[in-house]
Amino acid sequence: MHWFWFLIIGIIAGWLAGKLTRGHGFGLAGDLVVGILGAFIGGFCSAFSASSLSALSAPS
Repeated sequence: MHWFWFLIIGIIAGWLAGKLTRGHGFGLAGDLVVGILGAFIGGFCSAFSASSLSALSAPS
């Protein structure tokens, strides 16, 4: 179910980025694809960093 939220957040982020960079984006479809890819990469990095941080704080 996490992939669904990544997809929704990526679409919104891509659309918003396209609005903020009027005339300098990749077009509507390109902005949405970039937003979706960014959301998935960010989610992966977040999950990776959260698991590595919890491993560091575990008592030995």
